[in-house]
Amino acid sequence: MYPQGRIVTDNEERERIGSILRFQVPLGLTAIMMASTFSIINAGLARTPNPEFALAAFALGQTVTNMFGSPVWIARQMLLAYSTDRDSLRAAVRVAAGLATLVMVWIGILGFTPLGRVVYMDIFGATEALFPEVMRVVRLCIFLPVVHFIRAWSQAILMRQQKTIMMTWAMVIRLAGMILMALFLPGLGFVEGAVLGVFIWIVGMGIEGACCVRFAWPMLGEVYGRTVPAGKTSATERDCIRFLLPVIAQGLLLTFTLPAVNAGLARTLTPERNLAVFQVSWSIAFIFLAFIMVNLSQTVLVLLDDGRWWQSLKRVGIGLSALVSLAMAAFVAAGAVDWILLHIIGVESALLPAVRSVLLFMSVIPFIGGLVELRTGIALRRGRTPLVGAGKALDLAVVVLVVFGLPQVFPTLEANVGPIAYTAGLTLNYIFLRSKIDEPTVPGPDRTS
Repeated sequence: MYPQGRIVTDNEERERIGSILRFQVPLGLTAIMMASTFSIINAGLARTPNPEFALAAFALGQTVTNMFGSPVWIARQMLLAYSTDRDSLRAAVRVAAGLATLVMVWIGILGFTPLGRVVYMDIFGATEALFPEVMRVVRLCIFLPVVHFIRAWSQAILMRQQKTIMMTWAMVIRLAGMILMALFLPGLGFVEGAVLGVFIWIVGMGIEGACCVRFAWPMLGEVYGRTVPAGKTSATERDCIRFLLPVIAQGLLLTFTLPAVNAGLARTLTPERNLAVFQVSWSIAFIFLAFIMVNLSQTVLVLLDDGRWWQSLKRVGIGLSALVSLAMAAFVAAGAVDWILLHIIGVESALLPAVRSVLLFMSVIPFIGGLVELRTGIALRRGRTPLVGAGKALDLAVVVLVVFGLPQVFPTLEANVGPIAYTAGLTLNYIFLRSKIDEPTVPGPDRTS
C-alpha cells in the first residue's frame, strides 16, 4: 500500500487532470465545430443563382475584412487574463470596446469611401465586375467588431468560471442556425449573392454570442464581485494595452503564415498542382489542429496556479497533443482520408498519393504546436506577451526561408515543402519560448503569475 501522503497526492493529481480535461476537451471540440462553419456557408452560396461569382466575392470580402477585424476577437485572451478581479476586468472591457469601435470605424471607411477600391482592387486584386459585390460584403461586415466583442467578453467569463462546456453548446446552436439559414434563405430572396454568405456568417456568430451571454449572465456577480488579491494591484488600461498589442501582432503574423507557404509553393516546379494539394491537405489537417492550437494556451492561462498544476497541465497537454498527432497519422494510414477526398471533397484520384504524403508530414504539427501552446500559456499567465509576438515573428521568418529556399535544393519535395516549412517555424518558436520562459517550480505558486 502507498503511504498516506502518496494517496493524497495521487488523488489530487487525478482531480487536477479531471479539471484540465473538463476545460480543454469542450474548448477543443468547439474549435473543431467552428472550423466547419465555412463549409455550411459555402453550401448556402452554392444554392444561389450565380454560385461561382458569390463564392469569389464572399471569399475576398470576408477574408480581408476579417483580417482587419480579428484583433477584436484576439482581445479575448486579454479579457480572460484580466478577469481575475473586478477592476482589472473593467479596464480590459474598456480597452476591448475601444478597439472594437476603432475597427468598426475602419471597416466603415473601407465600405463607404474610395479607400475601399484601393484596398480591395489595387492591393487584393478584386476585378471591376466583382468589386460592387465585395463592397456589399464589406458594408455588412461593419457589425463584425460588435459580434466579436460580445463573443470575446462572454466567453472570457465562461472560461474564467471553467464552464467551457457552455461554449460547446453555444456552438452547437450556432451550427444549427447556420444550417437552417443555408437551406432556406437562398429560396426566399431575402438576401442574395455574396451577401447571403456574410449574413449567415455574422448572424451565426451573433447566435453563438447571444447564447454565451445567456449562459454567462448568472455568473457575472461572482466574476465582477472579485476584489484584487492582497499584495497585488488591479490592471489599468495601459497594462491591458501592453498585454494586447503583442498578442494582436502574433495573430496578424499567424494570418500571414499560410499566404507565405502558398507564395513559396507558387514558385515550385508544378505550382498549380502543389497549391491544390496543400490546400486540400490543410483543410483536413485543420480539423485536428483546431483542437490544440490557441485553446491549450488558454487552458494553461486559466488553470496554472502553481508548480503542481503546471506538471498536470504539461502531462495532459503533451498527452493530448501526441494523441491528436497519432490520430491524424492513423487517419491517413488507415485510408480514411482517401474516402473523404474521393467521395466528399471530390479530389482527383491522381492527387491522392501527394495529399497523403503532405498529411503525414503535417501529422507532427499538433504535437509541436502543443509544446508551443504550453509555453505560450505560461507567458500569457505572466503577462509576458512580447515573447509570444517575438516567437511568432521568428516562426514566420523560418517559414519564409524554408518554403522559398528548400525547393531550390530539393525540388522533388513538391508540396511537402509546405508542412516542412510550417513545422520548422513552430520548432524554432518552441525553442525560443523554452529558452526564455522558465517552468513554474514544484512545490509552490508560480512566482511571476
